[in-house]
Amino acid sequence: MTNIDSIRRKLQKAYQKLHNWRGVGDEFHVTGGMAFRIAVQNYEPKSSHIRHILGLPALIPAPACAKCGNVHVTKRCPNGQKPPNNWRDGEAWWQRLMDWFNGG
Repeated sequence: MTNIDSIRRKLQKAYQKLHNWRGVGDEFHVTGGMAFRIAVQNYEPKSSHIRHILGLPALIPAPACAKCGNVHVTKRCPNGQKPPNNWRDGEAWWQRLMDWFNGG
């Protein structure tokens, strides 16, 4: 398997030879715009079809959650519910107010 950095270098080298992004895209079986985005704008293709054409792994490894260390499908961590931080959270607002008055 190749990585995105080696693909990027190959695209840049092909552009130095051809001076045409459409020709570079034809050589790598992608569009000229996609070749430009990968080589110049450090874009990593999300589509599994394009990744397969370029010889990249079809799936991108998902980052682990900073709170619990697991990988989630959702953007928010379902394990660590954030405590409410507005004044309407029951009796806790009174305790925070008293702590604030006492300098804590």
